[in-house]
Amino acid sequence: MNLTMTHKERRAAIRVEVAQELMGNCIANWSAVWSQEDDKPEPDAAVIAHAEAEILRISEVRDTMSHDDLAQVEALITEYSALVGKLYGVPDGA
Repeated sequence: MNLTMTHKERRAAIRVEVAQELMGNCIANWSAVWSQEDDKPEPDAAVIAHAEAEILRISEVRDTMSHDDLAQVEALITEYSALVGKLYGVPDGA
C-alpha cells in the first residue's frame, strides 16, 4: 500500500481487497465442492460442471472488477458477503 495515498484512496484500496477476498472465499468453496465430488467413487459430472462454471464466473467478475468504480466494489461486497455468510452458516442480517 502506498503511504502517500489519501485516506479516501487507502479506504478504496482496502474495499477492493475486501471484495477480492470475499470472491476468493467463494472460489475456494466451489473448488472444495468440485474436489469432494471428484473424490467420490461415481462423481456426478453435473455437480463438477456447475462448480467449474461458478469458479470461472466468479473469477471473471473478480478479474474484471473496476478498482475505480467504488459503487461496483460495494455492490460486490454486499453480494459476496451474503454468499460467504451462507457458506459459514451466518443468518441473513446478522
